[in-house]
Order: sequence, then structure tokens, then C-alpha cells
Amino acid sequence: MTRAVHRAGFRPLAFASRQLLLRPAALKIAASIVLTLLALGLYSLSRGSYPLPASTLARALLAPQEMGEQPRFILFDIRLPRILMALLCGAMLGLAGAAMQSITRNGLADPGLIGVKEGASIVVLALVLFFPAVGLVWRPLAGMVGGIAVALLS
Repeated sequence: MTRAVHRAGFRPLAFASRQLLLRPAALKIAASIVLTLLALGLYSLSRGSYPLPASTLARALLAPQEMGEQPRFILFDIRLPRILMALLCGAMLGLAGAAMQSITRNGLADPGLIGVKEGASIVVLALVLFFPAVGLVWRPLAGMVGGIAVALLS
């Protein structure tokens, strides 16, 4: 079995009494993706309608108490949460897509395959038609309820 594992590209990594099989090529690709995301995140922190130079970014990461009020607000209250939310949303969308593909055993699966977006659309349409005075904030919630209902029914 060890010959087949080595031929498949796996290499053992041992620490303590455990052994982990890794693919060096996949590890290099994952490391390059993480470094690219880190570089793009730092670039996104420095760019905007109020540009922040690299020295300000370094000072913010090493000693945030020495920053001015406006750069600190822009960096920690606007840009950093936006970047972290974008990374989190992208990761969750990828995870949801991978879960959908593995559950349906279809590499081309999407939520339309089981009718999630159609169920959400129908419930939002019914809300708009039958309850037009309801506020706009209820439409996304109704869409989520419709999508979840269709997913549970299928």
C-alpha cells in the first residue's frame, strides 16, 4: 500500500506519534493561494478614496494606539471588516457549493438543481402580491424561508 500511496503523490509527514499524508503539489498550491489572498487583502487595506500608505498600515498592525482617529476608523471599522466578510462569504459559498455537489454526486450541481432559488422567488412574489405594505426588510427573510422549505422538501 505504501508504494501506491507514494505513486499517487502523497508524502508522509510525521509528528509525535501521528502520521499525516500530504501531497506536496497541493500544499504548494494552497500556500500560494493563501499568500495571494494575504497580498490582495493588504492591497485592499491601503486603497480607497482615502489612501493609506504602507507605513500607516505597518503602524496600524504593530501599534494601533499610535494612529490618528480617522485612519484608525477607516482601517479597523470600514476596510478590515469588509475584507474579512468578503473572505468569509466566499469561503461559505464555496463550502455550500461543495456540499451540494457531494450530496447530489453531481459536479455541476447548483441550488437550481433542487429548486431552491425558485422556491425563494415564489415566496417573495407571494409576499409582494398579497402583502404589499410589508417592509423591504422582510423580502430577503421570506426568500430564505422559501429556499429552506424547498430544500427540506426535496
